[in-house]
Amino acid sequence: MNQMAKSTTTLPSIEESASQLKAVLRQYAESLAALKDEELGPAVQFASSLGKLSEEVYDRLVERGLLYLNVHGESVGDKGTKRAEIGEYEVSAIPTRTGIDPRKLESALRAMGIPVEAAMVPTTSWAIDQNKLAALHINHPKFTQAILDNCKYDKSYRLQVKRRQ
Repeated sequence: MNQMAKSTTTLPSIEESASQLKAVLRQYAESLAALKDEELGPAVQFASSLGKLSEEVYDRLVERGLLYLNVHGESVGDKGTKRAEIGEYEVSAIPTRTGIDPRKLESALRAMGIPVEAAMVPTTSWAIDQNKLAALHINHPKFTQAILDNCKYDKSYRLQVKRRQ
């Protein structure tokens, strides 16, 4: 019988990896002074892809942070902020958009044939009028709480990390 040996790979720490990556990117940035004209296009495309990759890494870290905070975090305030202490860091997930999305509400009202003015007031676009919105349930019974719930902003969080002192 041929048994495969267990591979033991040790990954560098986040600090080591980040430091190495920053050094390589800094060196690359400094080398751009010697960039040939015909290399400008590919260099800009590469830089753009780095920005997109950085956003993807951040988004995945936010997802990972939210998973941790949903299990181990404590709620702070009434907007949905969660906070936890992890080692020497304090990690918080702060909702960036809460409440009802005016565009979604406008779309829902129009789809149901309800005049937008029944729950909103015009600005450059439509703004929600809470008094009109409250009366909407009485005047238009087909406009249910479930429809209003569908008009809420999609959850979006900003992850904040501070080193504790």
